[in-house]
Amino acid sequence: MLTEDLDLYNSTWLPKVEAYRAKTGATLKGLVPEVDVAEDTLDVTTVPNSYLSKEELEITTSTATKLVEDIAAGKLTSEEVVRAFAKRAQIAHQVVNCCAELLFDEAIIRAKELDSYFKSTGKTVGPLHGLPISTKEHIATKGHITHASYAAWVEHEEPEDAITLQILKAAGAVHFARTNEPLSLMVGETENNIHGRTVNPYNRKLTCGGSSGGEGALIGMRGTPIGIGTDIGGSIRIPAAFCGGYGIKMTSLRMSLVGSILPGPGQETIICTMAPLTNSPLDTELYLKAYLGAKPWELDASLVPLPWREPDLSEKFTIGIMYDDGVVKTLPPITRGIKYAEDKLKRAGFTVVPFPPIGTTEIPKMAYASWFADGGKAQLEVIGKSGEPYIIPLKKAKAAFTGQSIDAAAVWEINDARDKLRQVYKAQMKSLGVDFVLCPMYPGPAAPIHEMLYGTYTIMWNVLDMPAMVFPTGLKADPEIDIKDPEYSPISPPDASEYERYNPETVKGAPIPLQLVGPRYMDEWVVRAVQKIAPVVQG
Repeated sequence: MLTEDLDLYNSTWLPKVEAYRAKTGATLKGLVPEVDVAEDTLDVTTVPNSYLSKEELEITTSTATKLVEDIAAGKLTSEEVVRAFAKRAQIAHQVVNCCAELLFDEAIIRAKELDSYFKSTGKTVGPLHGLPISTKEHIATKGHITHASYAAWVEHEEPEDAITLQILKAAGAVHFARTNEPLSLMVGETENNIHGRTVNPYNRKLTCGGSSGGEGALIGMRGTPIGIGTDIGGSIRIPAAFCGGYGIKMTSLRMSLVGSILPGPGQETIICTMAPLTNSPLDTELYLKAYLGAKPWELDASLVPLPWREPDLSEKFTIGIMYDDGVVKTLPPITRGIKYAEDKLKRAGFTVVPFPPIGTTEIPKMAYASWFADGGKAQLEVIGKSGEPYIIPLKKAKAAFTGQSIDAAAVWEINDARDKLRQVYKAQMKSLGVDFVLCPMYPGPAAPIHEMLYGTYTIMWNVLDMPAMVFPTGLKADPEIDIKDPEYSPISPPDASEYERYNPETVKGAPIPLQLVGPRYMDEWVVRAVQKIAPVVQG
């Protein structure tokens, strides 16, 4: 599934990539038979049911929280859990192309070590003892090549694990898979010239999102209990939401990025965050407690020394609903989803009030000017070293790649505008008595391939540095319900474009997600609030 418009076989960069691809590709087969699925099969989420045993299906459809409990109680071994998920990951990869590399051999060795320790002592090594985890490829893994989707870096072997991976391994987690991401890591789809394109498990005509798209797709296929991604403009939330899972963008400087391989490090106007993608909000809490309990600030000098705090959350808190961002309205599936959620929450006794958007015309301008303050030179230089071609989603973002840097005064101006906007949102939440904001994550459900174009619904919370968590409503896009309005009146040119391209039949079956946002550094409260409202909305 490589980009269609590339003349791959006349490329000087290709031999190195092919050698690397052959090596990693060999790890992604052999545990299960070749999957037999028709090319036109859209929803492949149930494909593993035909290839796994009853016990393996029970393991892989369980939550991470339950798996950790069962391993600690001696009901399951780490080895059998790792084997089950490795098999399911291989099945997932065959149908959605989500993995970059499977670390099966070393994962089994580690699982056996953990099982032996538990058997001899009756103790676990930490809160994630025996649990398989996957990571986005650009998170450094000792002894493995970390290319961050760039062909120029396919020979770059890492001497050490990223700090986050060190923490997770010390907590007992078993690293078993690495997942796909897009060229540049700065687009909302997942496609590169090394591993190709990852698609959506609920509808393979749709994107899985990006840039943690391999993790999103693997979560959607239940091929990992917990996946680790990064988010600077929606890169965790978009794929988690598009693929029917949960994903959180943390407040900045709570989780270490040391060992995340990126071009052009040092941009601080909008700080990237690292966090989990899961299939349960309880698993998000499990991860955060384990991670923050390890005091990551003792390893990473940039982090705020803020441990997990137990939220003092009232039973029925106040929710502000931002129905749209005032620039691009939501498409029929998301409009239906947010109205459905509002009705459910009101019936359950929550106080719900409108929450008007502020500054949403300027927010994406601020974001792109910050991310590409160097005119995209960092990305352009790495791509230029290999001569690899640009993927289509990156071509569509070419306006940001001017090659011209902005000066310090311009950066300061952006920072000042950002800080003032943060004050405005804080004041509005206080004046409305709002504890959390419920809003769309994207104008529609998962977008068709190469049509993930509008990002303000996620970008705004990165600019504001407010924790935001996506969750599924339990609804799916339905062409018989989510029809277009022939009298629709657009409110802006991008709104007109989104509505014109919307086809109810194309997005059939895509999960309908929403996003809950809280005040800065109240990440724990957001996680606990999602635990309360998601079952209400889904029930």
